[in-house]
Amino acid sequence: MMTTGRKRGLIFTVLGALVCVACFLAFYSFARETENKTQDVETLQLEMQVGENYDLGPYLSEAKGEVQLSPVFVSDYNTKECFSLDAQGRLHAMQAGIFDLSLRITTWSWMARHDVKDVLKIHLIVHDYEFEDYKPVYSYFDLQGSPNGKYVLARDMIFSDRTKSEIMDFSGILENPNGYTITVSDNLPLFESVNNNSVIRGLKVKTGMNGFTWNSEMAGVGFSNGLIASDLSSSVICDSSVEADIYGDPYFHGY
Repeated sequence: MMTTGRKRGLIFTVLGALVCVACFLAFYSFARETENKTQDVETLQLEMQVGENYDLGPYLSEAKGEVQLSPVFVSDYNTKECFSLDAQGRLHAMQAGIFDLSLRITTWSWMARHDVKDVLKIHLIVHDYEFEDYKPVYSYFDLQGSPNGKYVLARDMIFSDRTKSEIMDFSGILENPNGYTITVSDNLPLFESVNNNSVIRGLKVKTGMNGFTWNSEMAGVGFSNGLIASDLSSSVICDSSVEADIYGDPYFHGY
């Protein structure tokens, strides 16, 4: 016959075992939550205007669980107000810019989140169709300002007296809805680099009557993206054109 002390010890042993099992199941469930299955995930390239929507329903036809649309990179979480996903699976574009998104489904177990699965990667470019809140650009130095600014060309321009040290990096959105032309006559690109998920659309750039000549003074200035930019990083130049007469051999000078 068991004594009271032995009964209590057995009870505590059983309870301890149950606690261990519960902890194991909780840890396993948490591990499954953080297991994000991204193998062979399709990437969708989208170009939209503010106010448009796109039906993602076909990618969610067999979804069972909580559906989320989130930026891929944690550093981009401040852009979440720029897009939304409604209950019918439609993606709504609300602000202009470039966004890398993940369409994700989370299923649940009886204790905690069970499984997180990416079903689609989306590279989204959103354009504005109204430009009232854009800064008008009348000169090259009007493009200077806060990072990620919004600019619209306001006239034809000729750049003929810039120095290499004045060539700026561009970050933001630059639009040219009225088809103005920028003429480059100083043997320098429009920008040194275009970065930070910037969008340049509708730009028309051409060289002046003397064309563009490679020479020894061009050392240190790259032209991987032509007259518009020396370097393009995580950004898009679209619906744009360049007319240029190029003289000299850039490879001879080591560029």
